[in-house]
Amino acid sequence: MELRQGTWDIDETLHGCWAHESIVIAVHGYEDDKGIFIVKDYCFKDLLIPKQLSSLKEDKFFLFASGFLLSETSIIFNQLEYLFLFHNLISYTITDIDIMPGVNDPCCYMLPQQPLHPCMFPSSSKRKTTLCLANPYDFQIVFLQTSGQNLDDIYPLSTIDDRVQILENCLKLCAIAPICPDTLSCYPYVKNDPLIITDIPHVFFAGNQPKFETRVINIDKTNLSNHHMNLMIQPVQNYLQGFIEIVEHLTVWLELEIPSYNDSNDFCIVVQNEILDEIA
Repeated sequence: MELRQGTWDIDETLHGCWAHESIVIAVHGYEDDKGIFIVKDYCFKDLLIPKQLSSLKEDKFFLFASGFLLSETSIIFNQLEYLFLFHNLISYTITDIDIMPGVNDPCCYMLPQQPLHPCMFPSSSKRKTTLCLANPYDFQIVFLQTSGQNLDDIYPLSTIDDRVQILENCLKLCAIAPICPDTLSCYPYVKNDPLIITDIPHVFFAGNQPKFETRVINIDKTNLSNHHMNLMIQPVQNYLQGFIEIVEHLTVWLELEIPSYNDSNDFCIVVQNEILDEIA
């Protein structure tokens, strides 16, 4: 098969991208005298518009955090008594806390990673609001979350230096990690592959990335005014102090508002880094 730029436009999704053999694509063309299939046109699976949700009476917020590296020697960690991740800094949990494994955590390396064992959280795991979940996993609104291994593995293989663009390409290809199992290990599946995106989420998130970035992309080309996607990457350091200061300045730092989905079909892609690089 030969892709000829002179006869068709090589889309940015493919041009200079990664591991073409891992991408499912429909092509149209012809076979020449040398037995080479000349591609004249191509297409990917169309993205479905995210499900519409009813509006809420009051604002709700989600807090994403990654890259704490709790095993590292630090005065901050040695003197740390409590770590509160969601909402107010109070001494009891009133909201759900979802914990996903990452590349350095004590669980299987292959995707999808299985949940961390509750014995790692002997006190908090007794509460129904603390959940150890797989990587990746999704929930409603609909959030589709990864710990960032898909981007970390694709980035050195691609000429694209914009990680949020890589995440957008993964969405367009309907594959969370299109490089699996070539350069990123994963479990073999015969029927239902959990790394294939069948239902488009409202938020696509990847943790442990170098910097913060957001972008709005259009889903429905036939209706440019209503159907969009929002992409985001967040900056962080490997120091807990930065996170504590961010919580204190949360009202003035990187406030991201996701629009109401009852009258629009916006999509948010989130890429977050290690723990807070700059404070407003």
